[in-house]
Parts: sequence; structure tokens; C-alpha cells
Amino acid sequence: MLYVLLDSTNIRYGNSLGVLFFGAIFVLSHVVIMGCIKLYNTSKLEKTITSTDVQK
Repeated sequence: MLYVLLDSTNIRYGNSLGVLFFGAIFVLSHVVIMGCIKLYNTSKLEKTITSTDVQK
């Protein structure tokens, strides 16, 4: 992404929207991946809690 932002030809002739679009895709993909990981960890934690409650 740094290469895209530093290259001045990417921003000329109305291409700035494309640069912003690709920047937004990277940010959104990271947010989605982090959210999926947190959901997975939360569901794994809930399964552990319910399985230990049943054993007691």
C-alpha cells in the first residue's frame, strides 16, 4: 500500500478514488479478519465454560 500512495502517477488524472478504494479494502479486510478471530475465540470460550459446568 505504501508503494501505491508514494507513486505520484497513481493519484494523477482522477485515479485518487482508486487509491482510496484499495486503501479502504485493506483496512476493511483487517477489521473483518480480526472480528472473525474474536468471534471464534468467544465461541470457543463459551464452549469451554459450558463443558466444565456439565462436568461439575
